[in-house]
Amino acid sequence: LTLPVPIHSHDAVANYALKARIFYLEGGIPAGFFGWGEETVAHPDYPLLLPLLLTWIYSFTGFNDLVVNMVMPLFYLALLGLFYSQIRKIFTRAYSLLAVFLLATIPQLADYATIVYADLVLAAFVTCAFTYLLLYIRTQERAYLILSSLLMGVSLWVKNEAVVFTAAFGLTLL
Repeated sequence: LTLPVPIHSHDAVANYALKARIFYLEGGIPAGFFGWGEETVAHPDYPLLLPLLLTWIYSFTGFNDLVVNMVMPLFYLALLGLFYSQIRKIFTRAYSLLAVFLLATIPQLADYATIVYADLVLAAFVTCAFTYLLLYIRTQERAYLILSSLLMGVSLWVKNEAVVFTAAFGLTLL
């Protein structure tokens, strides 16, 4: 589904692809962008991690809509790989593989891996942040807490809904 067609999901076009194209063609974020109305660009207040990532890819591929689609399958594979490596520190190999299999077969994750939509990216950052937090609680290694905090902080650049997860993260730390 991902390779043969350009970005075609309504939300992906309206919220991420259009912004990335504007940024690419303007050579950056245009002056007054955040003051533009909804009739010009959908949700100018959305966090910009995904549009900036797409813009960065456009700058290397020469505005290739098919290559930019590969971002989401790569996020999906990275989420599965990182989740396995984290969960493997807690459980045996068999349980870890089962957990990754269950995560990989969640229909929403698999579907979001074929379209440019920020929920997959948010799920990746939040899942890995909470897994690192669990590792910190178990081992008391500061590196896990730092990685967890960084991933949770970056999630705020993905979607506005990350504020809820960040609040839960803060409550868990308390």
